[in-house]
Parts: sequence; C-alpha cells; structure tokens
Amino acid sequence: MISFIDLYVGFFLMALWILFREEKNYLKILWFILLMVFGFFTGALYVLIQLYRSQGDWLSFFLGHQKERLLKQSIKNRS
Repeated sequence: MISFIDLYVGFFLMALWILFREEKNYLKILWFILLMVFGFFTGALYVLIQLYRSQGDWLSFFLGHQKERLLKQSIKNRS
C-alpha cells in the first residue's frame, strides 16, 4: 500500500512540475499522458531533455517558460 502511495505522489509531483514549466497546452497534455503510460522513464527523459535545453541555467531548468515572468515579478516586488 505504501508503495502505491509513494508511486502516485511521485507521478503527481512530476506532473505538476511539467504542467508548471511547459508553455503550450498540447505539450502539457502529451507529457502528462506519456508519464501516466510509461511512468518515470518518461520523467527521466523529460529531465534529461530539459537539462540539455537549459544549458546550465538552473532557473531555466526548474522554471521553464515561467522564469522571465517570475524574475520580473521579483524585481517589481523589491521596488
């Protein structure tokens, strides 16, 4: 029972991260379906692709398309 809870919590958190950082709805849906069908193999593939695309920029890796908006909001809040 605990293994299933762990598995579904992992799927849920990975899906939330993907949904947060992807900009296009069709990509969100595609990655979500792939994650539910193929499991964490898809999650690992997604992480590797995003690591390559971010080129060492950790904010881009974690935040995706949200990076610019969040940085602008952060600068605005400091003023």
